[in-house]
Amino acid sequence: WPKGMVCSLPGNAAPVAGLKPLAAKASSACTVADGTFLGGGGDPPIRRYEIACKGGGGYIVDAPAPGSTAPLSSLTCDEAKAAGVACTLADKKRG
Repeated sequence: WPKGMVCSLPGNAAPVAGLKPLAAKASSACTVADGTFLGGGGDPPIRRYEIACKGGGGYIVDAPAPGSTAPLSSLTCDEAKAAGVACTLADKKRG
């Protein structure tokens, strides 16, 4: 893809809205402030997202890719940091 290319489909204009269902499954107390796709893969395949919550904190969420048998799983940013994966969005919201 050419450098700087971005997806301009209307459905991608507000990614936070699409992450609300995942955030609700990770924590009923998380109101999504920001979020991003981190990548995917594995066997069974997953899609990994970072979700930052209003008021601080956040989650790394592994969601099953379409058709995958992978379970939905999540780690708080503190748990993720202990496992060697840093949350960058939640840290930005704190500072």
